[in-house]
Amino acid sequence: MLFYGGYQPEAALMIRQARDRGYDLETIGSDALVTESFWHVAGPAAVGVRFVSMADPRTNPEAAPIVEKFRADGYEPEGFTLYSYAAVEVRAEAVAIAGTFEPDAVAAALRSHRVRHRARHIGFDGKGDVYGYEPLTWYVWREGDYAPATDLDD
Repeated sequence: MLFYGGYQPEAALMIRQARDRGYDLETIGSDALVTESFWHVAGPAAVGVRFVSMADPRTNPEAAPIVEKFRADGYEPEGFTLYSYAAVEVRAEAVAIAGTFEPDAVAAALRSHRVRHRARHIGFDGKGDVYGYEPLTWYVWREGDYAPATDLDD
């Protein structure tokens, strides 16, 4: 068993080389493996590799319009793409609420309002901790793609 918490290029190479040498290495990784470039490097050696990541926002019906826009532009919004997009949306809304770019005012707006972005409604408590998002999910790589892991993947 290998837990690898580093980035996908190195993980993909290690897994592929281990399989090429005949090792039956069970691998668990971090959310760095939530990219198709992992598959491009590891290839079929990636089948069965598990990793943990935040819920895939592409599956949220409210995100469908922006997912379609990305795909129409020839880009698959995998991994953290939609979360990064949402971060910009959230900050822009907080600036609009605050009426200024001043950091303390923007932070106060975030703490006092529930803001909307394409992935879902989120908010921040008095300490600045976020709420309104889904917890981490286990995924498993299959033939060229990853999907939520199930009991059948044991």
